[in-house]
This record gives sequence, structure tokens and C-alpha cells, in this order.
Amino acid sequence: MRIEDLSIRSVTVIIFVMIGLVASILSLFAGSYFRQAALDAQVGSLSRVIEVASQEMLKSVRGHTFDLGMRLAHSDEMIRALHNANRPGGSDQLVGLLNDPFINGFVGFANINLEKIRIYDLNLKFVAESAKGISGLDRYLDGHLVQALAQRRGVERLKAVDALWISPKGPLHSTLVPIGGLRLIGYLEIIINPVFNLPDIGVITQTPISIFSPSGKPIIRDARNGSDRHLPVEYLLRTADGAPAFKIVGYEDVGKLNAAMEKTRIVTVSGFLLLTFGTLLSALWLFNRFLFVPVQRMVRDMKQMAAGKLDLTVDKNGLRDFSMLAETFNAMAHQVRQRTNDLERLLDLDDSAILCFGKDQEAVYFNRGAATLFGYSPEEIGDLDILVRLGVNFIWVGVESKNVLYAKNKNTDFQVLFSELKKRGISVLASSILFNEEHDKNTIWEDVDYVTSLKPDYVQFAPLGPIPGTKLYEDYEKQGKVIHDIPYASQHGQGKIWFRHDHFSREESEDFLRLAFEIDYNRNGASMLRGMRTTLNGYAYCRNHPEEAVRVRAEGFRKRLTIMRYFLTASTLFVQNRQSEILLREIKKSFRSELGRTKALGLALSLLVVCYSLKEYLRCRLVGDARRPKTSYRPLNRQSRTEAKAAISPELAVRPAKAVCG
Repeated sequence: MRIEDLSIRSVTVIIFVMIGLVASILSLFAGSYFRQAALDAQVGSLSRVIEVASQEMLKSVRGHTFDLGMRLAHSDEMIRALHNANRPGGSDQLVGLLNDPFINGFVGFANINLEKIRIYDLNLKFVAESAKGISGLDRYLDGHLVQALAQRRGVERLKAVDALWISPKGPLHSTLVPIGGLRLIGYLEIIINPVFNLPDIGVITQTPISIFSPSGKPIIRDARNGSDRHLPVEYLLRTADGAPAFKIVGYEDVGKLNAAMEKTRIVTVSGFLLLTFGTLLSALWLFNRFLFVPVQRMVRDMKQMAAGKLDLTVDKNGLRDFSMLAETFNAMAHQVRQRTNDLERLLDLDDSAILCFGKDQEAVYFNRGAATLFGYSPEEIGDLDILVRLGVNFIWVGVESKNVLYAKNKNTDFQVLFSELKKRGISVLASSILFNEEHDKNTIWEDVDYVTSLKPDYVQFAPLGPIPGTKLYEDYEKQGKVIHDIPYASQHGQGKIWFRHDHFSREESEDFLRLAFEIDYNRNGASMLRGMRTTLNGYAYCRNHPEEAVRVRAEGFRKRLTIMRYFLTASTLFVQNRQSEILLREIKKSFRSELGRTKALGLALSLLVVCYSLKEYLRCRLVGDARRPKTSYRPLNRQSRTEAKAAISPELAVRPAKAVCG
């Protein structure tokens, strides 16, 4: 029999038959032990997963209740009503505001079961509560919340606290949100029933679960309870003070494990009976001679061809399967060589700069125009580092839509692209078009979620804009969708749409646009902090880069970071959401690691930034954040200004020039 007549499968069967004979005796002694160890490991793993999932569930509840609390607590109407609570009719107005979420709903109402909303004064004395919701609760805060609030000092008292606690009606979850901002006037308590969110634990763990009270009374029972193939795993979810609130029972499916262990026992039952040194050597020799060496040889040749050496051919010597694979690959490589040569000749005829990047972010081709434009030799043009060498620190990318495919975005992996750009210190602004014809009140969120999942430093959501002179405008004009009485100044990307949409009114479009920005802010944190993190990444990347042309860019990143550091103290005082807090902690740690401790001058400048930030915060709270910049103009070069005006128009030569801004 010739070597070409043998296949990889036949050689592999021979080898594994020998290994199977060797392993059979081992299974007799170790099977039971390994099975029990595997069961214990799965039980322990599921218990830890349930614990993590429970905390994730409470974290999600905390986020939704915090969002509702912040909307109510920062409402000017709520603040005024609390100030007037002791006046005639003031209490009724306050109760009406607390009832509003129960009557009219709120953002995220489908994610929590709202039971009660209460207000306390600065001494945690009960002031008012919603008439809607659960009744029969004691009118005082849970002791853990009181204790947690008492331990806080200074600005820490302005942060929300939460706790799972036991009420006469059963376990409840409360989030306590300060009212009034820096001018603290009381506290708002959002009370929800966590039973509504307990099924999320099963969704997170992807495991059937049952929920019981500490006494064993079933709350949510899974149908698989008691099945022989499902092993119960218990976890006690406790309140903030350590009291058991719920007993969570997950059911681990051990049917596949039992079947796998039984199969393993059967396959390996006779292994050690024929174990000999010669058997092992024979198996190793067969693997090396007929599998390892040919595979290594073929992989080596293929890597060289993938690296650009298309003139090579893969060695065809070896087993039948290797020979057939090599012949097929060589034929494909021949076609690639021909088409690549034709394409390169065609692209070199174009004077435009053309660069082609592979999935590994390295340039796989660049024409003569690219080398001429950038002033680099072909050997110097390699990968995305060319953007660093050119000093690029910001890129605006039009992602536009997940489902509407634009030609410019075809075959683009934005997740990888954004990650590679930010790793090099290049901030990314991702823009998306909302209110396309394909969008309705459900599908629009697919694009919002997609763009925010890319984690850009900055994001722009803008409505579809039919501007006069465009094909879109002409089409919408024919369809009668253009609204003609909208002022031209109101036709822009950060307001209401100015055309008739099948699923959105003009008023709704503005609300959806605003909510899209809020989703990005809550999911990814403040853009200023995201930009800081990218700059830190760029500094670390350039400072440790093997190429001198890239390392010289580290100094520019360091100077920008020195200025950015002055804003960290103010960011700590005025941070608005959980994700920004996480970003801030990471950034502070990176600053200390990369630049050391802040010096005296830096501390003084940080204090100035805090003072200015406080002024702006108070101005926004008391006056509003609307601000119109002063109108200004910049003249042309004095010597050529008159000539330039005359060259444009004789009329303009005698008129004062002014460019309006803002």
C-alpha cells in the first residue's frame, strides 16, 4: 500500500484505537471520582452564576429606579411642591406629582413593578407618599438606608443609596434619591416589588429557576422541579442587613453530563489492559510521521503565500487527503496571482491614492498615488499606524444604520475598526441617521442600540434631512411629504423633522432624538471621559511602540493629558451616572500609572476648573443652558482684503464684510 492511498481518517482511527485500549482501565478506577467531581464543579459553578445573576438583577433594578428618581427629584415642579408642602393645598400638589408615574407611566415602566413613591425631609421625617400603589407600609425608612445615609458626609450625601429590605408586605427594594441637587431639601424614595424582576435571573443564567420565600412557600415554580436529570442548586438572596429575602433554586441539567460520562466509561473500559511502552511510541511515531510533519509543512507554505509570496506552491507529498488539498490550494493560488496582477496594473493607472487594509489592520496593497501623496515609501506604508504618523487624532465615521446598507460601509467591521482606532489614541465620532423610511417606533431602537454598542467617543444622532436640491427632496416633494411652512432655519439635524413620516409626528421625532442621546449617555458615559480614555490609550500605545515615527507622537498625547487632568476633580463632583463613575475610576487609575501623582500647580488649576464648573452648574440650574455666542467676523488679510472683495464682486468691494456665527 502506497502512502498516497492512506487517508487522515484511517491513520487517526488506528491511533485512537490504541489510545482507547490504553485508557479503558483508567476509566474503571477514575470514572466515579471524575463524575462526582464534575457534578460538584457544575453545582458550584451554577451557584456562583446565580449569585452573580442576582446581583446583576438588583443592579438593573437599581438603574431603572435611579433613572425614575432622578427625573422626579430634579424636576423644578417637584422642588417647588416640596417647598410649599406645609402651605394650604401644598400636600395635595405633592401627592399629585407622586401619583403621576402610576397614572401616566414613565420611561422604563415595563422593567420594574413600581409599588410606592415617598418623600422625606432632610431629617428623614416622612412628608408625603403617593396615593397609588401598595398600602399598609410603615411610614419610615428601612434602618439600613438610614444607617447608610448617616455614614455619608459632604457631597457623598448627594448620591443615591438603595437596599433590599423586608416589609410587612414582603421583600421590597428601595432607592433613595436626594432632591434639590447641591441645595439638598429632602429625599425621594422609590419602592418597587423585586418579585417582578426575579425571572431575569433565569434569563441571565439561561437556567430554569424556581423562587421560594425563606419559609419555603413557592413564589415562582419551574415545571422541571423534581426531574431526575435536573440537579437543584440553592442560593439565598439576602437583604441589605443580611436577612434572607428569597430562596433561589436553579436546576442544572446533568443529563448530558451523565450520558457523556457513561460514553466515556464505555469507550475507555479496556485502555490500560494493553498499555505498553511500545504502544505509546508507535502512536507518537504515527502522529509525527503521517500527521504532524505534513500539517506543519503545509501550514508553513500557506503562511508564506498569505504573507504575499504568491509565487510559492504548497508541497503535495504526503497522505491522499494532503495531496488533494495541496493541488486544490495551488490551483486557487494560481487564479489569485492572475487576478491580483490584473488588479494592481489597473489601480496603478489611477492617480488617486488607494490603500487597501486587511482584517489585521495592515495594508495589503497601496498604489503609486498613495506613496506619492503621503510621502512614504511602499515599505513604510503598513497599517493603521500611518494615521498616527500623520498626526490624526479625530475621525468622523458615518455608520448611519445597521439594517440599511450603504455602499461606503459594505464589509466594514465597525467594532474592530473603532477598537483599533481608539487603541491608537484616535477619537471616533459615530453618526447615525434616524427616521429613515424603514424606521418605526420599534426598529429605530435597533440602530440606536447598534451605534451605542460600538462604544464611540462621541455620537451623533440626526434625522433624515430632505434638503432642497437633493434627490431625496425631489422624491419627497413628489410624494407630498415635504412640509413647506417650516422655516429654513428649523431644518437641521438636532430638532424636529420637517417632513411627514409614516410612523412619527414632528413632536414625537424630537422626543425620540433626545432619548437616543440619553441612551448613549447612560450606556457609555460622558463623552469627555471617553475621549480622555482614548487619549490615555494613544499615549501608552505610542510610548511603547517599536517604531520611532510612532513614538514621537507620545509627547503630543502627554501634553493633552496634562490639560485633561485638570478636569478630573470637577468631573468627580458633578458625575451624573453609573457608567461615568466607572469610567472616571479607570481614568484616574490610568493617570496615576502613566503620569504619576498630580503636582501642586496641577492641583491649583484643578481647583480653578472646579470653581468655573460650579458657576456653570448654578447658571444652568438657575438660568438655563441656552447661550447665544456673540456675533463676530474675521476680515481677510489687510493688504489683500479690498482686492479680494473686488475680485468677488464690485458691489461687495464697497460693502462691509460680515460673517454671522452661531
